Amino acid sequence: MQVQNNMHVKIIESLKRESFTIFIVCLAIFISIAGLIHFVLPSYHKMNHSSHKLTTYHDLISSKNGYSKIKQEIEKKNKILSGRLEALSAAASGSEDLSFYLETLIGKAKVSDIQFVKMQPQNETRTSDFILCPVVINLTTNYHALGQFVSSIEKLPHMFKVERLAMESTTIGKLETRILVTCYIPSMGEK
Repeated sequence: MQVQNNMHVKIIESLKRESFTIFIVCLAIFISIAGLIHFVLPSYHKMNHSSHKLTTYHDLISSKNGYSKIKQEIEKKNKILSGRLEALSAAASGSEDLSFYLETLIGKAKVSDIQFVKMQPQNETRTSDFILCPVVINLTTNYHALGQFVSSIEKLPHMFKVERLAMESTTIGKLETRILVTCYIPSMGEK
């Protein structure tokens, strides 16, 4: 019995002496696992995804109709980019009047199924690059359509900036909304 107690005491003393080393080894293992999870695995998944994409394109190229499918995909992307480019060039080369910008706002509202009640242009200010034309828009809508409208405006930061938004719910479940939107009209060197 005494021998067993001495063995247990020796083991406990040995563990006490080695506890710091055991702690450091456990900490190193934990940090290694965390690094693997946060840094290595995402890179591996990204590489795997890219490899799959590359294999897909390789299969398309080597198939009989592969080039036509790739061509259709490129043409589709070109149409989307051309539409965006046309909007940008129209904004940049368009006349310096506010009507183009107001028509764009009205078009975005129609897509979002929003009823305009009133648009009130405010006093404009000028910078070296832009004419800033604030417009107060009163409209009747619902939450979903309002979200679509504001999102569509914010996708054109070179043209518009939503400055303020005020909403009031009506009894029929609609929102009476006032939005202050600033239109950024490029100034063509005039001051």
